[in-house]
Amino acid sequence: MSLSAAKIDAQRVLLHTRPHAVAVCLLTLFFKLLFIVSLGTCIYSLTMLPRYEQVTNIYLKIVLYALFALGGLCCVWLYALVSTALRRWFYKNAAAPQPISAYFARPTVKVAFKTAYLFWLRKLLTFGTVFGYLVPFLGGAAGFLYALRMRGMSAFLFYFSLGFLAVLLISGLFFGFAAIQKYAFWEGLLTEDPQRGIIDTLTQSRRLARPICFAAARTKLRFAPWGILCLLVFPLIYVMPYYCQSVGCITKTALDKNCLTLSSQKPIIFLHLAKAPV
Repeated sequence: MSLSAAKIDAQRVLLHTRPHAVAVCLLTLFFKLLFIVSLGTCIYSLTMLPRYEQVTNIYLKIVLYALFALGGLCCVWLYALVSTALRRWFYKNAAAPQPISAYFARPTVKVAFKTAYLFWLRKLLTFGTVFGYLVPFLGGAAGFLYALRMRGMSAFLFYFSLGFLAVLLISGLFFGFAAIQKYAFWEGLLTEDPQRGIIDTLTQSRRLARPICFAAARTKLRFAPWGILCLLVFPLIYVMPYYCQSVGCITKTALDKNCLTLSSQKPIIFLHLAKAPV
């Protein structure tokens, strides 16, 4: 499946919805920073609570521990929800212009917990997958440092080892990034069918991504040089909507091509037969 048109489609969509897309990105950035700071505050309060000599009542300490722990869990949960809301909005925006209010669409409690679980599960699977592809580099780096420290090596072998390790690192990162694309479509799948099970969502996402892992990775990596500009903050409002909309177009293209969207599941009626009145 070719994804070369995803960036072009994203440009076409943003011609009409760029202000809304920028607002959604800025809202997500604000909420993420808010929840990160709140989580840090809860963790800090938990670590400092034993040092508060003024709190002598054991029951009050238990209540405070539970309150700060619950606050930290809520921050983690809400962080996952706003991150998923961003992807859901751009996925829907790829099909039809979305108002900003669509970003605040409230899922059911069951879907919200499923979304948060899948979000953090994907983070864990992503870390494990990338780490697995970096094992050759890590093993080679450990051997290189051991040989350099214990026996030393010639200049030729030193530079050859550095070059070989660089190849292992770059190839491991690229193939690892391509491999984690198999978890990239679960937001679109849940958007189309919120009642879909967790295992079924991950299975369908892997099936969708299997033939296009490298194409999706190459399309997303083209934004890497632009990501450096985001350090200047102001270009963020141009790069982030473009990247998010491109990802939304990739997901929409993948689901449409595999006939998984609700619109494509509607039966096509070629001939309607009605009984003649008696």
